[in-house]
Amino acid sequence: MALMVKRYYHFTLIVVISFTLLAALVSFFVTDINKKRIIAEEENRLHKEKWKLEEDRRESEDRYFALYNGANDAILVLDTSDITIIEANPKTREIIGIDPETLKGKNFLHLFPPERQEEITVGLDLIKTQGISRFRTLPLIERGRKIRQVDINCSLTRYGRGEAYICILRDITERKELEDKIQQMDKLALFGELSAGFVHEMRNPLTGIKANAQLLERITKNDQKGSALVKDLLRATDRLTEVVNRVSDFAKPREPSYISIGINDLVVPDAKTKI
Repeated sequence: MALMVKRYYHFTLIVVISFTLLAALVSFFVTDINKKRIIAEEENRLHKEKWKLEEDRRESEDRYFALYNGANDAILVLDTSDITIIEANPKTREIIGIDPETLKGKNFLHLFPPERQEEITVGLDLIKTQGISRFRTLPLIERGRKIRQVDINCSLTRYGRGEAYICILRDITERKELEDKIQQMDKLALFGELSAGFVHEMRNPLTGIKANAQLLERITKNDQKGSALVKDLLRATDRLTEVVNRVSDFAKPREPSYISIGINDLVVPDAKTKI
């Protein structure tokens, strides 16, 4: 009886140990599978994040190049050590008159007259303390065409592993020409206002001078020398009166006058023959 109990105890112990080992083995495999699943999910998440970052980077580059290449202003990237041009967008060809590839490696200062280069050098040095520098109405060196006037904004930016100046050149030539024309028109308008007073102040004395000269002409009609001097005075008075009248005509607005003319009269003789 004792032997049977002992055998039963050993059998039970073996079964318990077997089930314990089996449970541990199952738990190990389940844990290992869970770990692999978690690792796979994390790798998949990281892969998606990497792909999203790469996609965002490409979109950002596309937007940057679209703005850079499509800008209406010339954009130049300059080396901070020697102010040579590193990059130039397509608009520089129109504003500066030089192909962007040709500009690379050239000194930025050489685009401007020598008397303005020191101003630009000082302004670029100030960027490091002020963050941005502006140059108003700088003339570009003429390159077989009319001189262009530009406004320039420069700032410091990250470029590769270092820093670079980025300068935006805005063509203000037409605006400057328009401003000059407006100033000229303002001067003419001011001249017109002043001339009205000038005419008034000159016309009355001239009228008196001419009246007295005509009186002298009658008095000195028998004096040949005196009569000649009076006639010179009258001619001079008439010339001054004519000048005053012209100034008066300029000062006051006039209605346009219209005349009828045949179109054939406007054509030069050679052109008529060809027609």
